[in-house]
This record gives sequence, structure tokens and C-alpha cells, in this order.
Amino acid sequence: MKEGYGVLAYANGEVYEGQWKANFANGTGSLTYTDGDKYVGEWKDGKKSGKGTLHYINSDRFNGEWLNDKANGYGTLEYSNGDVYEGEWVDDHQAGTGKFVSTETEMTFVGEWVEGLKHGKGSMYMKNGDYFEGKWERGRLSGPVVYNFAAESPWNDPAY
Repeated sequence: MKEGYGVLAYANGEVYEGQWKANFANGTGSLTYTDGDKYVGEWKDGKKSGKGTLHYINSDRFNGEWLNDKANGYGTLEYSNGDVYEGEWVDDHQAGTGKFVSTETEMTFVGEWVEGLKHGKGSMYMKNGDYFEGKWERGRLSGPVVYNFAAESPWNDPAY
């Protein structure tokens, strides 16, 4: 029976190093996957549970809360291209309230998410300070939007 601290190399090539209790990873430890991804954090009954960080081989990184081996709760996913999602997660998907910043478009979305897609009320902020508010369905803008110009926009000048 595994108890205390130890290292286990699995037959599939994965390696766990950390605390054990009653033959399961429990407490803190790290698991290096065969593809090179590595999780470092808390474990309960052999599953990622609690706070932890998953470092992906492509340089993406998720840091947040885990439950039953899945991202659940609050967390931040930093993509290798510089994009960032920060917010709520359910079963490895963005779900609830969250903020996504795109480095390519220099736009920021703040709003509701379901199963990894913008879904519900949200606001899209642009680099120039303009933003619009609307409703998203399954990742697509749907229905009317309210467009707000930046304070310094000439469109806010009645003489323009």
C-alpha cells in the first residue's frame, strides 16, 4: 500500500511524484503525462482536486481550481499566443462569468459562458475605448446590441 511520499512510473509512461494515502495520490504532487503536459497541485483519491496548475507542452497554462480531474471553479487559462481567459469553469469548459482577452484583435469580452462558448449577456471592449453590449448564443452575437463610443470619440461631440 502506498503511503507518504513517493514516485511512481506508470506502464503508459506517466510519472507521479508526491504524496500518497491509501494507495491514491492525496495531498500535493505532480503528474507528467506521456505527451509532456504536467500538472502540479492538489490531489484527492487519485484525481486532481483543489488548486493546481496544468502546464501544456504547447506552453498554454491553466491555473485554478480542480474537482474530479477537471477544471471546476475559478481559473485562468493563459494561451501560448498571449490570449487569456479568466473566470469560472465547469467540467473543463468556460462556464458562468468570465473575461477573455485576445491579443490578436486587441478586444476583450466580459460576460457569460456555457460549455466554452460566449452565451448570455456580455460586453465586447475594443482598443479605441468603444464597446458594445449584447446577447450571445452558442458563441455568436444574436439580437440587438447597444454600442457605446469612447469618451474622446468625435461621435460624442454634438457639433460633429
